[in-house]
Amino acid sequence: MKNVAVLMAGGRGQRFWPHSRFDTPKQLLSITGGNSMIRETVNRVSPLIDLSDVFISTTEDLFESIKDALPEIDYLNYILEPVGRDTAACIGLAAVVIEHRYKDPDTTMITLPIDHIIKDSEKFFTTQAVMLSVFSTSSPTQI
Repeated sequence: MKNVAVLMAGGRGQRFWPHSRFDTPKQLLSITGGNSMIRETVNRVSPLIDLSDVFISTTEDLFESIKDALPEIDYLNYILEPVGRDTAACIGLAAVVIEHRYKDPDTTMITLPIDHIIKDSEKFFTTQAVMLSVFSTSSPTQI
């Protein structure tokens, strides 16, 4: 059983204007005064999932900026949407890529938006760990 994470990092961040612009996408903004939103999300998920199993879903025009901000994520772990089509399309494309990459029907994929503020990281970690444990020991019909 393999656990993978897909971090959803598309979107233009129009609600963050004037802070988010084409040359400074929302994914690279520091909203809480610390790290960028995408860095916070990678840091949050890394105790749960090995970085080699963390995927970044983003648009082609944001790829270079995000890749530069996350040198530890292999470029093969980027899922590039030719054009943004919002959450459902992002998750659908990611599911196809993960299925093709791992070829294991027991692979569990969690999807996380990068633009959410999580104030209680410990509670987040515990909740995700329990969820991954349930999925790794149960079949979908038992959940």
